[in-house]
Amino acid sequence: MENKYDPVCGMNVTKLSGQVKTKQGGEEKHFCSESCQKRFADLPDRFAGEPLIRMRGIWKIFMMGKAKTEVLRGLDLNIWAGDFVAIIGASGSGKSTALNMMGLLDRPSKGKIFWRGQDVESWSEKTRASRRSGEFGFVFQQYNLLSWLTAYENVTLPLIFSGKKVTEKVKKSFADAGLTERMKHRPTEMSGGEQQRVALLRSLVNDPQVILGDEPTGNLDSKTGDRVLKMLIDLNKDQGKTLVVVTHDVDIAEQADQVIALKDGALLPDHRAHKSVYAE
Repeated sequence: MENKYDPVCGMNVTKLSGQVKTKQGGEEKHFCSESCQKRFADLPDRFAGEPLIRMRGIWKIFMMGKAKTEVLRGLDLNIWAGDFVAIIGASGSGKSTALNMMGLLDRPSKGKIFWRGQDVESWSEKTRASRRSGEFGFVFQQYNLLSWLTAYENVTLPLIFSGKKVTEKVKKSFADAGLTERMKHRPTEMSGGEQQRVALLRSLVNDPQVILGDEPTGNLDSKTGDRVLKMLIDLNKDQGKTLVVVTHDVDIAEQADQVIALKDGALLPDHRAHKSVYAE
């Protein structure tokens, strides 16, 4: 039997009971739910081509001695260019591991990952590293700033590693983020919100196409978290950056173009229906 995939979220719906079907150009399309079907119906041309990131049959298995832990279990997923995607799920559902796979920080035990239709497994380590630093910006719950460097030095570090010139745009980015007065400060001299904004500037310094956030507001108070979230969403809406955020925050999931719900390392159908359960 030929596998059938939801053209929007990428879920394998071949054996899914209650799948939604529709005709498009004489071809039958299969969806995991009415929410994905509606997105397709509203913008059929957008979902007719190749996703920015396509994951097919992704397994991630960790071995500790004789103990085997299956974190991802045949995950199928599409990420479309320009989307704001919120990934939700209970602790241990595979959210962060899926994000690491997208950003080429990890390799699957089984399955294929495609970047604009290219099988990334065929890339050399040098190519993977180049794509990772050039195409992706990473924002984590832990700010991961180098304590002995100033905010400005932390932000410019990726440019130096990639052999690019540090321009005045870096200083402008500090001004835009309200951090001009903090450029010469070290992380210990800044608040958590300021450190997270510096981490965000660092993730954007190479002008990536995709921003991946793993609970980027998780360590912040609500006011500061809202400010960081607004910066991320503005990048998505104003600059067309693809934004993928792992979150437990219902408000973040509510604002996303696409909600992806994971359970036991695989997609749940009708993703938005689960946001009140898993994004809290």
